[in-house]
Amino acid sequence: MQVVPGLREVISDPSLAVVAIDVPIGLLDGAVPGGRPCDVAARRMLAPRRASSVFSAPVRGVLGATSYAQAAACSRASSPHTLALSQQSFAILPKIAEVDDLVTPDLQDRVVEVHPECCFAEMNGGEGLAERKKSREGRTARLALLCEHWAPGVDLVELVEGHRSRGVQRDDVVDAMVACWTAERVRAGTARKLTEVGSIDGRGLRMEIWV
Repeated sequence: MQVVPGLREVISDPSLAVVAIDVPIGLLDGAVPGGRPCDVAARRMLAPRRASSVFSAPVRGVLGATSYAQAAACSRASSPHTLALSQQSFAILPKIAEVDDLVTPDLQDRVVEVHPECCFAEMNGGEGLAERKKSREGRTARLALLCEHWAPGVDLVELVEGHRSRGVQRDDVVDAMVACWTAERVRAGTARKLTEVGSIDGRGLRMEIWV
């Protein structure tokens, strides 16, 4: 596993047949309750245990905001629902803007959106995990699923601990592993989208989450 500065380095690598990212691809122009249809579907899959781990993607108009107050005001003004964006969404706004700048409809044939908790639920027979991912018990449960379904016989604990010196959180490494599992499934044609009928945003991007 490698740590890279940004998405461009990843999607420009021709050796990667599929790239799975835990960042929204495709954004609404106006804020609506529950967010994009794929966000709603992800919460439905994870309910009741992990539904709160899915936050609604921001609307495209907030991407240039430099403060939460500015972003919230822009989101509220985007539709009659007057909905602000979440603090979690604002925290990764630069990453969302990077993805929105780089990903095109054609690139979506190999760059797909995932939500790690949904991927783990898929591994777990469609059930969201009870344990929080940042807890020791949650990490152990997720690594056990990865060992069973993705990397049997590999010391995944050593792999996780080996990345701590690079400033990467343990749960982020585990999330990256399950994203790789889904990327392999997309390449093999065995993955599925959480919504049967996809939604297209104003840039022609498909708003869909894969597991």
